[in-house]
Amino acid sequence: MAVKVSLRQKPIKGGKLSLYLDYYPPIINKDGKETRREFLKMHIFEKPANSEQKSHNKTTLSIAEKIRDSRNLSIYNKEYGFKDNVVLNIDFIKYYEELVERKSNTVSKKNHQSWEASLMHYKDYAKKIYTRSLNKKHVEGYKEHLQTVVSKKTGHALSSATVASYFKHFLNVLNQAYEEDVLKEDITKGVKNVKVENKLREYLTLEELTKLWNTSVENNTVKNLCFFCTHTGFRFVEASKLQWEDISKDNSGNYVVRVYHTKGKKYTLNPISKDAYQLLIDERPEKKGKIFDITYDIAIRAVKEWVTAAEINKNITLHNFRHTYAVLQIENGTDVFTVSKMLGHKNINTTMIYAKVTDIAKTKTLDKIKLNTNEDN
Repeated sequence: MAVKVSLRQKPIKGGKLSLYLDYYPPIINKDGKETRREFLKMHIFEKPANSEQKSHNKTTLSIAEKIRDSRNLSIYNKEYGFKDNVVLNIDFIKYYEELVERKSNTVSKKNHQSWEASLMHYKDYAKKIYTRSLNKKHVEGYKEHLQTVVSKKTGHALSSATVASYFKHFLNVLNQAYEEDVLKEDITKGVKNVKVENKLREYLTLEELTKLWNTSVENNTVKNLCFFCTHTGFRFVEASKLQWEDISKDNSGNYVVRVYHTKGKKYTLNPISKDAYQLLIDERPEKKGKIFDITYDIAIRAVKEWVTAAEINKNITLHNFRHTYAVLQIENGTDVFTVSKMLGHKNINTTMIYAKVTDIAKTKTLDKIKLNTNEDN
């Protein structure tokens, strides 16, 4: 159905008629708002009393008709249009901000901080941009920008993993805009994310774990939680959400935990050792309610102080206890497929990174034993 643009008149004070354009069906204007009327801020005399008023009416109507014709041309060029056939031109930064705000209700606090950081870097890159100016060149330009930007926090370039995370958020925003008809073209099609370098992941040796266990920590919940992750391979977010209702025994009498994997978005039943179960008892002897009652921010600060007090010269975060579980399991003979299932990995290649760590650790044992075989002359 074609849009019909009619020039209409509305009585106003002083015996005058205000001129406006009437759109049917309603259109979406350049700001993305639905509209039916556009007042031209022009008027004619309802009953012209003299030749001057008649001349005014003739000239004004002629101009108004030209504006009407111009609007018809704009509709043809899709600057205006139907709801289902419109190219909007809205503030994309504002759209990005609103989407990030909505994410605060659906993602973890840590993940939301990543979304906020991605928005901050995009603002630095784009400054101000409207949706009709978005194209693949702009998208690729932002990817290059992220690869050259220096972190205000560390003073170093962003890691490839961080760049990939921020750029993925940006692509998700563009995809959302396309799904919501804010963009009429999928400009992410064919765009590849940054290749993430498989850096060796930091972990704790058995000797370091012993030092850590014997080092006092101000918040004992942190100690129990971290060693529980070391025994099970759980992520912090998974362990911190555990309720006693998630703990049970299987038919063989082994303790199992019903855990929700945040990345895979699925529940699994994971067996846990008696040592891991004892940590749960130590933390919540009454066996009811939430087990580890601690926030991420408090936990990460406590871990940093704890590791420093233990004189362990490694950059250990909460997630490194999960890494420690994986590496120690493989080092002690557990096959990589079993470890992969325990970690909830969808791709075995992700788990193979830990196998690579153990291979390097083995290589470091070379030349540790040296015998002096040189004969005296």
